[in-house]
Amino acid sequence: MNVFLSYSREDEPYARRLQEDLRERGIDVSSDMSLLPGARWPTALRRMIDDADVVVLITSKSSAESEWIDHEVAAAVSRVARDQSVRLIPVLLDQRAKLSPLLSHYQYIGPEMAKDPEYVANLVQKSIGEPVAPPDLNLEREILETERAYLALQSR
Repeated sequence: MNVFLSYSREDEPYARRLQEDLRERGIDVSSDMSLLPGARWPTALRRMIDDADVVVLITSKSSAESEWIDHEVAAAVSRVARDQSVRLIPVLLDQRAKLSPLLSHYQYIGPEMAKDPEYVANLVQKSIGEPVAPPDLNLEREILETERAYLALQSR
């Protein structure tokens, strides 16, 4: 199994701990921490996301303000759309973190549980062993239509 880890620069100490905890469980982890000098990192990160079986998105106040995190979230959601077996796991580090609307349909690990990277690594490992349920396209369409109607009301 290969996990791609997305995080903002301010959350790097947490990301490093989580990466170590995942590797201790025998899980391969890729992130920008493994890029060598001179690498074309937008291309390299996209390849890592495309090769991942699981994408863990560490979300915080700082990541919510990062344009590059937005690119990684979009790439991860696109990856899941192409391959339904890929699991996407948002990890919210704090209550002030805004979850990207693209992630609103994914169960996340909340701030209380996320305090302990080892616990998060256990949850990620556990989720790897569970099959991903295929989406119910009729239900997904209904949810999107409801969200569009809600957003239309909010913009008035």
